[in-house]
Amino acid sequence: MPSTALHAAIDAIAAAPAGVYRAVIDVLFIQGKEKQIRALLDELRANGNVAVLTSLLDHPAARQRAMEALFQLAQGNGANKDAIREAGGVPKFLDLLDVPEPQFQFHAASALSILANNRANRDA
Repeated sequence: MPSTALHAAIDAIAAAPAGVYRAVIDVLFIQGKEKQIRALLDELRANGNVAVLTSLLDHPAARQRAMEALFQLAQGNGANKDAIREAGGVPKFLDLLDVPEPQFQFHAASALSILANNRANRDA
């Protein structure tokens, strides 16, 4: 469970642009606070913050958790599928198919499979 300070930080930046989240994750990563990065990304998922999660797909410290969160948000939710597409998620997931780490390829392929259930996403 995230600390009270982390909850306060999350609340303070909840309406912030994606760049702020990237900066916070960079600082946490430099400090070796992977647990707090996971907590922040879990909070973003819980709040359905698709745009920020999509923007973090190319962030090395957040990529895995962002992919998992987007996968969960897209399952059975057409509005979230649309939001992922509108935030540029389809090309980002396609790019992740080329990374050397098999777990990223698997999650990217799984997410694309779910997104493909939406006609507009197939055309994206």
